[in-house]
Amino acid sequence: MKLIKNTGNDRVVDELRGSLATGAALDMATPVLSLHAFGELIPSLGNIESCRLVYPAALDLTSTLLGGETERLFRNRLRTRALALQFEQWLRAKAEARFAAKALPQSLIAVRAGDNQRVLTGHCPFTTDGLGLTPSGELSLIQCAETPEEIAVSILAEIIRVRSLRRKQTAPVETE
Repeated sequence: MKLIKNTGNDRVVDELRGSLATGAALDMATPVLSLHAFGELIPSLGNIESCRLVYPAALDLTSTLLGGETERLFRNRLRTRALALQFEQWLRAKAEARFAAKALPQSLIAVRAGDNQRVLTGHCPFTTDGLGLTPSGELSLIQCAETPEEIAVSILAEIIRVRSLRRKQTAPVETE
């Protein structure tokens, strides 16, 4: 398992570009989506076989798809409308989207391409700062599991963490 700094040549986008081969499958759970992050990965995402996408039901897509303050440079390129059309076509052709009932605290990106598998977990939402294309003001700890053993442990740890969060959120409040 390695840690990704998300700066320089050690970014999430570089990891994805290197592992999204023709016929690959992508599974992604992300708290935020950005058209501009999609735009930077169009060549790689066009080659994949399928994508399973999970994002929060409460996500306001109209505001988050355009990106936050860090994506101003990308918005100034005036490609938003074209990216929106490409994103819609890609979703219809390759993706199966589902809603998460609650907010997602962090992201999970899994790429399966034959024997080449990767699972990235941590602060790597599908935005330009989450991919490492623009600076992020947040602390970002991103883990990349590469071997089958690391992937199994990574996914199991994520399942346990999510279940413990659910228990905390649904635990009854004691009153005196």
